[in-house]
Amino acid sequence: MDIKMLTVRLEGNRVESRDVPKIRGYLAGKFPQYLELHNHIGEDKFNYGYPVITKV
Repeated sequence: MDIKMLTVRLEGNRVESRDVPKIRGYLAGKFPQYLELHNHIGEDKFNYGYPVITKV
């Protein structure tokens, strides 16, 4: 199994858990071709699953 992961570290900036959906929304808007960043497959269709962008 090949798993690709990108880790972004925001040093010097405190990211609250409530801000993670905003960051995920920004990235999903910038890169809509990557389904992993959002849950919209098409009109009225969704990919339900655990978000892959989280705060660690």
